Amino acid sequence: MICKAHLLTIGDEILIGQVLDTNSSYLSSVLTGIGVSVQGKSTIGDHAESILQELQQLWKTNDLLVITGGLGPTNDDITKKVLLEIFEDHLVHHPPTLERIREMFRAYGREINDAQYGQAMLPSACEPLANALGTAPGMWFMRDNKVLISLPGVPYEMIGIMEGVGLDRIRAQFTLPKIYHKTLLTMGIGESYIAEKIKDIEEGLPGTIRLAYLPHTAGVRLRLSCTGEEIETVRAVEEVMQAMVERLDKWVYGFNEDSLPAVLLSRLQAQGLSLATAESCTGGNLAHVLTQVPGASHTFKGSVVAYHSQTKISLLDVPRHIIDTYGVVSRETAEAMAEGIAHKLGADMGISTTGIAGPGGGSKDLPVGTVWVSVWLKGRVHSELFRLGEQRTRIIERATMWGLLEAYRLVKNDIL
Repeated sequence: MICKAHLLTIGDEILIGQVLDTNSSYLSSVLTGIGVSVQGKSTIGDHAESILQELQQLWKTNDLLVITGGLGPTNDDITKKVLLEIFEDHLVHHPPTLERIREMFRAYGREINDAQYGQAMLPSACEPLANALGTAPGMWFMRDNKVLISLPGVPYEMIGIMEGVGLDRIRAQFTLPKIYHKTLLTMGIGESYIAEKIKDIEEGLPGTIRLAYLPHTAGVRLRLSCTGEEIETVRAVEEVMQAMVERLDKWVYGFNEDSLPAVLLSRLQAQGLSLATAESCTGGNLAHVLTQVPGASHTFKGSVVAYHSQTKISLLDVPRHIIDTYGVVSRETAEAMAEGIAHKLGADMGISTTGIAGPGGGSKDLPVGTVWVSVWLKGRVHSELFRLGEQRTRIIERATMWGLLEAYRLVKNDIL
């Protein structure tokens, strides 16, 4: 039986673009992952009549509705009031929620006020879903074998509830198909080129397996999905995945939720190697993404943002004659930066970036988007020139990822 679902995000701040809606992306991913068929998503403002009409219409055509937003303690949080009207219900006091809210505020040395007390007043028809990270619990409503889940709009609270109790409740309520997903992560090759290289593999897919191309900033994700008996689906997907890995090995850096920074640091740690970065055009973004990885300090020694030429000379020991002869944006300068940071911080590997992020500063010979990336590893160096477009933010993001990928390729394949 297919469980048809719709996701509804509530909030004026999302409609006007003040806040990015990450909730529906997360919910689509995890619900699809357990076999729910997400039929649609929509966003609506903080207007009671509009929310009421939307929910009444969606209730007719879906088995599961998941709402996020509008559960806070202020007057513009009206989701709970609308749900009372839909289910012809009334509020009741929920002592466990109130006690948990009191404990949360006591930890900060504060007492609750009337607004926080109101968070513990819940519709009698709902089953509260505990929120360990905030004051507003989720709410589970059920009628005619259909389910409506109302969740806080704060992303980490919503995720906490779903992963704590929500997904298990959905699995228990609905008979869901067994779906196995696995995603191959690639970078440095466009989706049309991938399609050409794996054309025969894609054409030979059994009817139970679907392949999706998912382009993003760091490359292209290739997601395989298979429905059926668990053991058979896993085996079938893994066989196809292995064939794609062998065909695309040069551009592959991981699977599923792997991140390129984490994969690189893991590989370096496994080989007993340390890393440092010297950044010009990326402005510290390499160091930023690396230090987002838990445990990065085991491998990553630090970074120097050498944005000015004199900084490259004084902090990275780039010889002045290299800059005077070849320019700041050159293979020679990039290589000197990579070697300089490795020596300065006592690292086995140095990654450097130098280029023109724009919007100004380009020329005919060195247009905006020109970036040199160098990787120095124990006395040996590898450099690449990239043309990364004209949009500053994307140039910085792409240069960052190329620096990581070039380093990963070296330690993965022992090219140097």
